[in-house]
Amino acid sequence: MTRRRSAAVARPRAGIAVGLAGCLLALATLQGAALAGPAKLAVFPLEVPDVIRDGEYLPRPNTEDQPRIAMATAELARLLGEGGRYEVVDLGPLAAELKAAQPLHKCNGCEMDLARKAGADLLVLGLVEKASDVLLNMSIEIKDVASGKPVRIGGTVIQGNTDDMWMRSVRYIVKNRLISQEGQK
Repeated sequence: MTRRRSAAVARPRAGIAVGLAGCLLALATLQGAALAGPAKLAVFPLEVPDVIRDGEYLPRPNTEDQPRIAMATAELARLLGEGGRYEVVDLGPLAAELKAAQPLHKCNGCEMDLARKAGADLLVLGLVEKASDVLLNMSIEIKDVASGKPVRIGGTVIQGNTDDMWMRSVRYIVKNRLISQEGQK
């Protein structure tokens, strides 16, 4: 009877020791990440995919949306770069490769290679899908470059195809869907 009791007491102590070791390892990993600085983030231009009419994909002329895309992408990069969480990397040196790879939402993971070349830990992709001229859906995703898995995802419906509505949508997604999820898994 004494043997059983001591074995039963020894098992929980071993479990506590293993749990404590796991907690210390996790803490050390978090400290190492904090000391390494902010994660490097590649913010790719938002994309407006081809439109579907009568079951066929028709290329959307980019000229109409380009100023709005550039403005919204710059705001997205600015907002994500604030606060020290992320360091936005410069994609300028990869401009030719980036242009050749577009649309990124159809390139089968080429965005990962571009982000790696830029030295990024994470990448940001965004789509603005047009249901009509005044009803759009904006979705933005942050992905881990090493694994390719999504880290944060956010989206909203835009009612009104104006500069102001695009900017409000970017700000809403960053504040309420991307940044607010930081402490959650």
